[in-house]
Amino acid sequence: MPLPVALRGRAVELGPRRRGGAVSASRLRPDDSVAPYGEPWSSWRLGGRHAVLLYGVPGSGKSTAATRLAVSASRRVEVLYVAVEEGHSVALRERLERAGLDDMAARRLRVSDARDLSELADDLASAVVVVIDSVSELRASPLSLVEVLGDRSWLAVQHANSRGGAYGGHEWAHAVDVVLRVEHGVCTPTKNRFGPMHSIPVFEQEVAHAAC
Repeated sequence: MPLPVALRGRAVELGPRRRGGAVSASRLRPDDSVAPYGEPWSSWRLGGRHAVLLYGVPGSGKSTAATRLAVSASRRVEVLYVAVEEGHSVALRERLERAGLDDMAARRLRVSDARDLSELADDLASAVVVVIDSVSELRASPLSLVEVLGDRSWLAVQHANSRGGAYGGHEWAHAVDVVLRVEHGVCTPTKNRFGPMHSIPVFEQEVAHAAC
């Protein structure tokens, strides 16, 4: 029997990939399980179209922040969470639980396992907000991503490079309205087109640092 193959600490699929498409988050939610969620992630201000880049090193809290924001937004609008790296995994299910996924949010939140822009386009449907974790794995440029997403608001998770900045650098920073750096579970704005650096209008609570 061959030994399991691993890459970067993750198991590698040895057989043909079975794509699940976009499924309702209610299918990934444990029965009768609602976790607490708190400020500032309890609400995501949704006005006009906007784009957010959230970046950091592995383990910094990027995916936790993105999941909480997706659950928050889905309490009011249709949201598509694109789990490029994890798909419909146990890790994602547990993170959705910790983010406070309840009946209201689960009805409006769908989770996609898309791995490229073509698959993403197939799964968009009526989504108003799209959260992508991560665009590093999706291998999309800002321009190509905007062409697919159209007028939707979106949040893109991006890995940090060896210098601590986001991969793609200025190209991504110029394409978004807000840039959040995540470090040690803390989100710090480094760009905000909506106002001063100490406030982030895409959140109900205007904060400079937000625990992830």
